[in-house]
Amino acid sequence: MTCPTTIPSIVASLLAATYNPNLVSDNFSCGVAQTEVEVASMTARMIGYDPSLSTGIFTFGGTGTVLYGVKVGLEKTIPGSMKCGLQGEKAVIIASDKAHYCGLTIAGWLGIGQDNVIPVKSNLKNEVKIDEFEKAARDAIEHGKKIACFVATMGTTDSFGIDDLESIVRIRDNLVCENNLRYIPHVHADAVIGWAWAALNDYNFDENQLGFRRRTVHALQGVVRRVSKLHLADSVGIDFHKTGFCPYSSSLVLFKNQRDMSLLARNGTDVSSTLLCVIVGYS
Repeated sequence: MTCPTTIPSIVASLLAATYNPNLVSDNFSCGVAQTEVEVASMTARMIGYDPSLSTGIFTFGGTGTVLYGVKVGLEKTIPGSMKCGLQGEKAVIIASDKAHYCGLTIAGWLGIGQDNVIPVKSNLKNEVKIDEFEKAARDAIEHGKKIACFVATMGTTDSFGIDDLESIVRIRDNLVCENNLRYIPHVHADAVIGWAWAALNDYNFDENQLGFRRRTVHALQGVVRRVSKLHLADSVGIDFHKTGFCPYSSSLVLFKNQRDMSLLARNGTDVSSTLLCVIVGYS
């Protein structure tokens, strides 16, 4: 899943480590901090987010991106959970049974509990069954549980199964209206593998200027049709060290609305600190 190391990357890493190995604080990172802003904005624009409204943060691996998505969702579902915990509320995470196992880890870390991760059956293409997904969501609400996060897998690690994100968002919206929910369940797109196909969102497959074979064009069109819906998600997880061919672990989580990220602010302070390098939309 991680690309071979290149000579330029080795030289750059060595120079950076020699100059200053601690680049977390923007007081010392200089151009690196600006690069993070620009990369986050470029990526946001590519998947269909408005860079002036979105925000993002670089974090540790794909697990970190899902962690941020679920944590923000938990705060939206149970306001104050960042400070006071779950306060006796029961929250669940709903995802495909093919979703990455980090969901169980995250549920444990956040106090949601691994037993409250609801796996939904997938079809032979490793895509979540939408009818089963909707049923799981309705059952959770009927039993008085709050949905902290819907996780849509946009490219499974092994077989590249891609969930129907558009239908998942539609189900979420319908449930909010029908049940008069006082919160809006967060939808996180785990696209750490599939995000790169968004680069073809504006590709003209009819003209096919890159000369892809007909079979390849057909396959790409199917993937792009799903990946082009990433902008519908409230947050998106991206790994540059997977299909981005970066030889060093580099993960980014993007939020469609800056307000969502601000929910993680502590004691009224800004989210950015020596621990969190928040990347605000750079236009």
